[in-house]
Amino acid sequence: MNRLPQIRTYDYKSITKQNKVPAKKNGSLKKIGSLPIIFEEAQNMHFNTVQLQPFIQHRGGNPEAIMDHYAISESMTDHISTMTQNDQIKWAVKQAHLNGILLFMELPMKYVSTNHPFAMDGEHDNWFLQNDDGTFMHPVRPIKSGAIRNDVIMLDYKNEKVRDFMIKVMEHWAAFGFDGIKIENPIVSEERNSIPDTFWKTAISRVKDTHPSIIFLADTRVRVGNPQSIRNRVEDIINILGSGFDLYTNSLIWWNLHRDESAWTIDRLNHLSDLGRSVSFPTTHKTSPLTKDIRRPKYRNNFAAQKLHYALMAFLSHAVSMTSTYPTETDKDLTGYIKQVNMVKRKYAAFGEGKISLITKIANKGKDFIFIQKHNEKMTQTAYIIANRDVENDQEFRPGTF
Repeated sequence: MNRLPQIRTYDYKSITKQNKVPAKKNGSLKKIGSLPIIFEEAQNMHFNTVQLQPFIQHRGGNPEAIMDHYAISESMTDHISTMTQNDQIKWAVKQAHLNGILLFMELPMKYVSTNHPFAMDGEHDNWFLQNDDGTFMHPVRPIKSGAIRNDVIMLDYKNEKVRDFMIKVMEHWAAFGFDGIKIENPIVSEERNSIPDTFWKTAISRVKDTHPSIIFLADTRVRVGNPQSIRNRVEDIINILGSGFDLYTNSLIWWNLHRDESAWTIDRLNHLSDLGRSVSFPTTHKTSPLTKDIRRPKYRNNFAAQKLHYALMAFLSHAVSMTSTYPTETDKDLTGYIKQVNMVKRKYAAFGEGKISLITKIANKGKDFIFIQKHNEKMTQTAYIIANRDVENDQEFRPGTF
């Protein structure tokens, strides 16, 4: 594996999530010109990477409903700037680097808007998957069984012209100097819309020919449904890593500390640690067995549960990625604690990619702890983590009593 920097990503959601833009002294953070504020904020918490949400021109509120692969969304462009859209992006990349920040972008690859010019001109019909009646195929929204996503249609990667076009799109954005490109779910669930591994291998190879240091992140998370269903996707992730992706998102969010059988998430992390490096995504707005269901009021505002959640996700993965709204989504601000965890992660190699051993059966007089042994990739450092699994009650731990 190529040597990668330890990535600690501040996932800047405010570009497309306009209703969640936090109040800042310089006003709205929707625009490119305000990104230096985000870079400073990320640095203060010891993040070294900022990831931008999809900013390619799209229709409505769905960033996957692409209208023009080579243009920037109006919600991000600074209209008061005298710079062109392209120059604004170049300026943002330069500002990130001046602040010691790596800048990642997210590139939607599977769909375009139903109103995309190619879908309307009659000359590109064979660029899209079609139903038996010749109409363009819409994907099914997984979160609601049977619900059709009518605002997007599916590209057909069996078409060589589609593949070549999308590779050129990747090359176009890489040329702006981005340090990384995130691809959401390159392992496509719709059978007919699968993007073949051979495409990724060719595309990433071509981009890295001219931009050898660029990092490709495969977002392989499963957001909905039974987490048991993702156990069989290990081979898919192995294929993705073999296609040139440098990072993949792991399944730690499905780890339930209170159920030993859910330790399959750790087994998977160990299994894949020799093949690629993983990214964890701590979250407060999705069901996370890691600290039971922290969406429920009982746990959502449980400071101890949130601290445990972030620390384990950060310490057991090569990289950790946190949304910009995460620290303030609960009653207590987690900013100071996240900063401390990131400092420790940066200092000790044991908290990068490596092997993990669990000891979950140890208990004494009703106390319930979890013990974790963590090695770094080269087995030159070992860390021991002791965590209280009872996020509702304090427990006293005395060495030598177990």
